[in-house]
Amino acid sequence: MAGTVMKDSHTPLSVWFWGAYLVAAQTPGQSALQFQRQLGLSRYETAFQMLHKLRAGMVRPERDSIGSQHPVEDPWCLMATLKEPMPTCR
Repeated sequence: MAGTVMKDSHTPLSVWFWGAYLVAAQTPGQSALQFQRQLGLSRYETAFQMLHKLRAGMVRPERDSIGSQHPVEDPWCLMATLKEPMPTCR
């Protein structure tokens, strides 16, 4: 399956689809060992690679990065202190 996360894989498609379902439906932070057990895979390395590829394929490239700065609509809202009344902000 050229152009997909399943490229050059010997793992059956049914296992890939079941793995994709588990990654999408289960809680985040699933370990590769737990993934291996749920899929019934014999090798940990296979589970790790599948999990890594599925996670990478499910990320949106245009997502916000952690700690990104967002523009503030009204800078006066940031300048209010405890001594001064809060200006009306939108």
